[in-house]
Amino acid sequence: MPSKPFFLRTCLFLFVLTTFAVAAQAQMHSNGILPGPGWQVMQADWGAGSRRVDVTNRVRQMLSGNGQVKVNNTNLGGDPAVGADKVLRINARNSRGQSRQFSFKEGDYIDATQFYNYGGGLNPGMPGPGGPGWQVMQADWGSGNRRVDVTNRVRQMLSGNGQVKVNNTNLGGDPAVGADKVLRISARDSNGQVRQFSYKEGAFIDAGQFYNYGGNYRRVAIPIRAIRVDPGEATQVRGAATATCKLFAPTTA
Repeated sequence: MPSKPFFLRTCLFLFVLTTFAVAAQAQMHSNGILPGPGWQVMQADWGAGSRRVDVTNRVRQMLSGNGQVKVNNTNLGGDPAVGADKVLRINARNSRGQSRQFSFKEGDYIDATQFYNYGGGLNPGMPGPGGPGWQVMQADWGSGNRRVDVTNRVRQMLSGNGQVKVNNTNLGGDPAVGADKVLRISARDSNGQVRQFSYKEGAFIDAGQFYNYGGNYRRVAIPIRAIRVDPGEATQVRGAATATCKLFAPTTA
């Protein structure tokens, strides 16, 4: 039977070991490092010389998946240095605390599999979506420089089937009153291919071509055309109308 001092020393050793592991994990998270494979993007910028813009969040979303992703103005959100040879710079770390700097010239392709999967920007640290359909990386709504980010709203709005209308009601407001507005969507598929979508105000989107994030729709009123019925049928019609209004869906009109 083990002696009491030996038992106490063993307990003390396990306590110290556990405390050290917890402290190391806390330090890892405080430094922005998440557990899991792949290089985690700590910071990224795009441009040339002093004409550079921060694209950290966009790059995290863009590289969350598989396949080859092209380095260009479209995928990185614009041209901060017109006419210049631009470079994408990425500062990254892995879960072991190792650091690395990546540099990609305009026109290069990046192998997304070597980077951490942030889940398309929805749930950092969770596996990214891998099902069919275009995954919405970023979306904005408006005109000119009067634009608002509607990424999460568009993900919810297009999670399903059918035709969804592009209007102020479905997109949460009017950021450019009186102007002809456009919904712009940057998306990628599970193979790493990137595509840009553009829809004018009043257009309809086929939601079936986009990835289904699970909905989360808001409640809306669905208009019901007034009809003439016999008094004996009135109760049945009112009941049907009540049931219809409980649906969760974006407006289509």
